Amino acid sequence: MNVYMCLALCCLPFVLCFVCFKIFSSIKISTELFAGLFGLLAVLPITFLQFLITGVVLKQSISSVSGILPLFFKTVFFNGLIEECVKMMCMLLIPRKKLTFSQFFMAALLCGL
Repeated sequence: MNVYMCLALCCLPFVLCFVCFKIFSSIKISTELFAGLFGLLAVLPITFLQFLITGVVLKQSISSVSGILPLFFKTVFFNGLIEECVKMMCMLLIPRKKLTFSQFFMAALLCGL
């Protein structure tokens, strides 16, 4: 499989949710676009922080212990915590005063995808 097919498969859930939300709900397309762009905006800080913390700072402490438990700890706590915290900060940029709860939930879902 080539690179373009992999990228298309990765973007497929976002595109399907984007289209379904626009067809079956009253959410504005601008809100959907902003949510998607804020999700993309979070990628660079997430990548930088994950590289910095797990690759440089924790390299000596975790690499000295072998096994699956340190790998699980690093993956779940550091990478997951970093990713979710940065995406949560990017979701704060979504203008939520004009949205109902269901519309904000859809925008948050698009931001996460």
